[in-house]
Amino acid sequence: MVPSIKIFVIAAVWAGTTVYLPVAYENINWDWDITIMIIQRFMVVIALTLPFEIRDLKYDEIELGTLPQLLGIDKTKKLGYALLIAALLLEFLKDNLTIYVIAAISILTAIGIYFAKKNQNRFYASFWVEGIPVIGWLIS
Repeated sequence: MVPSIKIFVIAAVWAGTTVYLPVAYENINWDWDITIMIIQRFMVVIALTLPFEIRDLKYDEIELGTLPQLLGIDKTKKLGYALLIAALLLEFLKDNLTIYVIAAISILTAIGIYFAKKNQNRFYASFWVEGIPVIGWLIS
């Protein structure tokens, strides 16, 4: 088994479902902005998944090799922050900037990662962190 593969599969499926499929359905020509958007979505989804990975640390089998198991909680959080900063910086490479959307999602996700812990309230990740994409959708 490949360690931590689950989080990357989740991110790829979300990026494909929320960027690639709408572009293909609407017959939009693939351009640089769409490439950046799919990379950003992949990175943000990985970051959004980290509070769940941290929460599940006490339940996951060691053989899963999740990021918190491999890196520890502090380094996992730092990885999440780095992914969010990279996704935010990628916005400046786009022709059509939508900085407020990616900035809001990045800030909320960073807060979600910051407060994530092994023994968190059962509604923390399942309600507050899962609500971040909904907020992103509402402001876009």
